[in-house]
Amino acid sequence: MSKTAPLFIPSSLPRALGVACFCIGTLGVPLASSGQGIEPAPTPLESVPCQTNCRPAKLGVRQLQTLVHFSKRLGSHPQSGLIQANDGSFYGTTYDGGRYNQGTLFRLTPQGQLTTLVHFNGQNGAYPLAELMQASDGNLYGTTTQGGQREQGTLFRLTLAGEFTSLVQFGGQKGSYPSGSLVEGADKTLYGTTQKGGNLNRCTGGCGTVFGVTLKGSLMTRLEFNKLNGAVPSGVIVDHEGKLWGMTSRGGENDVGVVFRLDPKGGFAKIVTFNVANGARPVGRLVQGKDNNFYFYGATQTGGDNGQGTLYRLLPTGKLVPLIHFNGANGANPGSGLVWAKDGFLYGTTANAGPSQPGVIFQLSTQGQMRVLAIFRQTDGANPKGVLVQGQDGFLYGTTSSGGQYNAGTIFRFRPS
Repeated sequence: MSKTAPLFIPSSLPRALGVACFCIGTLGVPLASSGQGIEPAPTPLESVPCQTNCRPAKLGVRQLQTLVHFSKRLGSHPQSGLIQANDGSFYGTTYDGGRYNQGTLFRLTPQGQLTTLVHFNGQNGAYPLAELMQASDGNLYGTTTQGGQREQGTLFRLTLAGEFTSLVQFGGQKGSYPSGSLVEGADKTLYGTTQKGGNLNRCTGGCGTVFGVTLKGSLMTRLEFNKLNGAVPSGVIVDHEGKLWGMTSRGGENDVGVVFRLDPKGGFAKIVTFNVANGARPVGRLVQGKDNNFYFYGATQTGGDNGQGTLYRLLPTGKLVPLIHFNGANGANPGSGLVWAKDGFLYGTTANAGPSQPGVIFQLSTQGQMRVLAIFRQTDGANPKGVLVQGQDGFLYGTTSSGGQYNAGTIFRFRPS
């Protein structure tokens, strides 16, 4: 199996070994590694307990707290954020590392115990990129961008008891290399996107698809992209009317992405074509506003006044209003979309900032006012790419794709206000 991801993910990543202690219950920070050098093979369910010898951290209003330092053994280089399930635990994936170096699926309890639930091995999937989601049946669902019978990705189910099932084997024209996170529609169907597959006329291997999957695993293709209407989609959301909204990172008249709307019952509309000046290469998913206007908010990875990405507001009518043009000093190159917090602000991260800063956390008001709240350091974790999630305790939780004690990424939390 090839270890090269199909699109936009570095084909080679630094490797590191070791396990770091962490402690949420006492608001601690790591003191020392609990393992160095070559480690024994992990057990199928490997737990790292909360250490008691952690130095208390002074949690200021906006202080970043590193909770987990990933390693090759535990899993490494997460490319997606966390979700908090209704059992109170956080769940997520790492892109590689683990027993077979093809990624892991893990659980982090509120008490601070990290358990590796699944070691991806190729047959059950490989190299997951997207956040998990919890469906109405109480189970978690997610995708891997490679692996499976055709080595072009899988869709899986995980019960909260830890039972793992591969439901869909992607490949061919029906869609391949899924990357965006899933969402459940009112019809109990899970909707998602693939980077390839579908129309083969204008894109090598296809321009990507929007698909639907029943909770029992029946796959249906809802849309085939053709480059003119977009290419390489990055997930969808469901609006208040039940329609799907999403973005593509390529395609459209300028080949730098579009925003689209799709009615699962039929009907497609290209809402916005990006043109570099208003942003380019949109990332993550849109988030719909909680006001009466139902505005959408999103991010682009590049483009804008300084070529380093934008944040924008999108009216349902199709009018796009750039709110922020990243310039390095205020961050650069967002790697994911935004999240609403309970205080009414939007929060997000950038993967870079300035000449040597590996990312920032920022706050955005609906009026377009932005504040940088935290700057990552290599030791804290670097280059966050997953969307933030607000926990039941009010903290924002996220991951970094590199940095930390073993340069394999971290889990962090941050008090928004």
